[in-house]
Amino acid sequence: MSTLAAPVRKRFVVAGAVLAGLTSAALWFGGHATWADAATLRARWIIAEWREGKGPSRQPEVLARVAADLQAGTRITPGNAALYDDLGFLHAFQAEALSPYVGEPALRDYQRQLLVTAAGHYRTSTALRPTFPYSWAYLALAKHMLEEYDGEYWVAFDKAHQLGRAEAGVQVALARMAFARWQELSPERKDRMVAMVLSAQPKVAGMLRALADGAGAVLPAP
Repeated sequence: MSTLAAPVRKRFVVAGAVLAGLTSAALWFGGHATWADAATLRARWIIAEWREGKGPSRQPEVLARVAADLQAGTRITPGNAALYDDLGFLHAFQAEALSPYVGEPALRDYQRQLLVTAAGHYRTSTALRPTFPYSWAYLALAKHMLEEYDGEYWVAFDKAHQLGRAEAGVQVALARMAFARWQELSPERKDRMVAMVLSAQPKVAGMLRALADGAGAVLPAP
């Protein structure tokens, strides 16, 4: 019995060690995720409010604090794609706020720097979470604002449409880009945009048609 019991005991010891290791890893990763959530809670709340056009005043010190908290969160959990999306939004949001004032070269350069940083954060997010359409849409939108219509732009544009053509926020982002350069769009992409508008919910469809009208793009009647 003792000769048979030893291998059995050994297997139990090994199994116990493996289980303990997995439990420790789960606690470690879970603890880091909880820590990151706590460290970024206010920053994420502010970003969510700003996305809705609400929230605290966009004072420089508030923007800096939000950016610092989100960056700290990415150091704790570098695989958290949502934090990179929030950082991308934060920088793109600041860049768009400068649009009325970019006649000054210094502000134009600063706006470009913000957009390059936003695109970098969205690029990271798409690598971490490649099936989330909003990251692709906003990566393309940042490059659109930079006037960088390269291969990466079209991949992001097409991915956003493929994954999120029924999402209202993605539809608006795609429409902003597509109708701004409607004459340069390929026939296939034009067809996809028309189909997207025709299938959109009435309220969103009205917004999309307004964007088309503003850019002089003629769409078929609903």
